[in-house]
Amino acid sequence: MKKLAVILASLTILLSGCTSSSSSTTAAENTVVESGKEVTASPESETFSEVKSIDKASEGLTSIKITDTVISEAIGDKNANDEKVEDGDYFTIKGELVKCSDYENIHVVAELTNHRAVPLKTSTMAWSIALGDGTRLDIVDTLESREEIEAGETIVMAFDILKEKALKEDKLILSYWDVDFGNTFGELITKASNGVSQEECEKEYPEYFDESRHYIFEVSLK
Repeated sequence: MKKLAVILASLTILLSGCTSSSSSTTAAENTVVESGKEVTASPESETFSEVKSIDKASEGLTSIKITDTVISEAIGDKNANDEKVEDGDYFTIKGELVKCSDYENIHVVAELTNHRAVPLKTSTMAWSIALGDGTRLDIVDTLESREEIEAGETIVMAFDILKEKALKEDKLILSYWDVDFGNTFGELITKASNGVSQEECEKEYPEYFDESRHYIFEVSLK
């Protein structure tokens, strides 16, 4: 039995299962956002027809709506000499100076409604981003990062993603991991770091291993 300490090495291992394919959903439905509309697809097919939003209220979890995606050219803060300037033509990503004209910025707005009877602590760690071919992308700027959602409350979370224009994939796969990132999650991380087995952790913290907590959204980049 492998150790759950892998969580400490990379949370993406827990999240990657929900980004590898748009058809790998579980109990949650897929939602595809095209031209600002929410279109629901069944896990069994790729036919997008009926317009409706996800409603997880009956399961006592969280409703997620991707309400807007805006694509624009990346905005820089440096010049060609790697000097800080306003409205520069360059910026730094992962330590490398790159041209703004080679990248586009994808602005995502999501509404989260907590249907639990207790507050929910969410996190940007809950989101996993990939292109249709599986290429992973990173959230580079969280514009609204409030993490505590009261029972019955809806909050707006907005964030930016950078994508190289050379990557011609025309859809974005957004995955949300609907678990609480509060004290219980901290306990799980601590036990994993102390070598507690995955089997033991699954018994004590089953919600963190429940695949139905992974929600998958496809966003058209056309």
